[in-house]
Amino acid sequence: METLKANQIYSFLHDSKDVTCVKLAGLSVSSKPGHEVTSYEELLEKVASLNYYNPSLKLFFRGQRKDYFNYTSDGRPVRSNLYPSILRRLPSNKNERSKVIRERLSLLRQADYVFQEEIRIGYIHRHMLVRWAILQHYEVCPTPLLDLTDSLQVALSFAAAAESQNGYLYVFGLPYQTGPISVSVESMTQVVDLSKLCPPEVSRPHFQSAYLAADYPTAVYPEDLIQRAPRVEANFACRLLTKFQLNGLESWSKTQFNPVSQDILFPNQRDQWYTILADVKTKITQQTNSADPKNAARSSGG
Repeated sequence: METLKANQIYSFLHDSKDVTCVKLAGLSVSSKPGHEVTSYEELLEKVASLNYYNPSLKLFFRGQRKDYFNYTSDGRPVRSNLYPSILRRLPSNKNERSKVIRERLSLLRQADYVFQEEIRIGYIHRHMLVRWAILQHYEVCPTPLLDLTDSLQVALSFAAAAESQNGYLYVFGLPYQTGPISVSVESMTQVVDLSKLCPPEVSRPHFQSAYLAADYPTAVYPEDLIQRAPRVEANFACRLLTKFQLNGLESWSKTQFNPVSQDILFPNQRDQWYTILADVKTKITQQTNSADPKNAARSSGG
């Protein structure tokens, strides 16, 4: 994907007090510590500034308890790891990395096949990217997509999970969507709006205001993913407007911010697809274990 590099991009840098016009956001922002905020009110004001000063971009959010970094071979941190799940935690050795990627893509294809057998809705059968987005959103297996939301409250609730003292909020700048599945050749990205594609009885995507983003074009073959694995262009840090470091989160919920409860973020009992997706995950796990006795031994504690 293309990194943010227009002259009129505004960001909160780690060492600046106010919003700043930068020539290069994205990767340069991701390589530095987060811009510290200490209250919900302060965060709202700064997100408002990002929204106002970047009118050509739609803001998306991702909340995490930690800022996971990529590292050099000698252990030095480089930038935030905002790769899609299929490209995370890969071995440094090229041959081993290729093997892991092939295994993950094979698992994704198995899950995709089983899912199509379970959910027979026309537009889902026609769009592989939508199926992959659903598999990613329900954590069935790693995919080339990254979970995002346009809800600041939802993203903050993930950052504040387990009553953590600190967290991180990533603010991404992407082109405005043109429909439920939107492709931008300019930014080399594509975005799936699951709330527009999943029926209302499928609660989780609606309750989380779920969007899934992917590099463009979609990597569907092992060689495509293997080629992208070490490359920075596949890291959504390329589209990072600001990285906020959220300090004293525990006190926010006692004063101004009320996190969305886990029962709402993960409405498993009322979500009519939750059991189906859980069964898909179980089936592909069993298939993988039966194909590889070593996996079966690990699953059983052997």
